[in-house]
Amino acid sequence: MPVPTDTPTIVPLSDEERTTGQLTNAHLFDAVDALFNDGLVVLQNAIDIEVIDKLNEKMKSDTEKIVNGTIKVHWNQGEDKGNVSQVPPILEGE
Repeated sequence: MPVPTDTPTIVPLSDEERTTGQLTNAHLFDAVDALFNDGLVVLQNAIDIEVIDKLNEKMKSDTEKIVNGTIKVHWNQGEDKGNVSQVPPILEGE
């Protein structure tokens, strides 16, 4: 029996799993098991890094607008804490 930890289970997907959207039976089992036991699973390599980089650039741009007051936002624990509740864009170009 595995030793319980406080870290999430990480299921490392292959490039083929990422491009086809089909997990191997072993990875699917590990993901479902982690979700059932921990309520959380990390699918490593599930999203192409170029997509993540593009999202990061957009969110950094939005953060600048939030800080400058161009975009209204919910400040977690108050504006003086500097922690914003920033939602990622839903559609490309948003």
